[in-house]
Amino acid sequence: MRTRATRDAEAVEATSRRRVEEQLRSAEREADQIRDQASQQAIRLKKQATQEAARVSHLHRSTKEELRRLAGLLNAELERPDPEALAPATGAEQGAPAPSPETPASNH
Repeated sequence: MRTRATRDAEAVEATSRRRVEEQLRSAEREADQIRDQASQQAIRLKKQATQEAARVSHLHRSTKEELRRLAGLLNAELERPDPEALAPATGAEQGAPAPSPETPASNH
């Protein structure tokens, strides 16, 4: 025959066990929620990183193409003859003052 103290101790132990089991289930649910949120966030971040990488890649390609285009224009400009070196010497280049466009040329 069990004594009242033994029954009380068993009841307290059973109650404690139920509380611990409920706390464990609650902690497992919380861990599952945290894992789900982390997984969803990882998917979002991966998608965002992929989009950012594509944007940077496009920017890199377009910048490279623009630099090539500008280099081609510069090289073409450098290959053109200097128009000042080809033009015959005029009065302005020989030291005579050029007529001002603001004042009409006088007829002497």
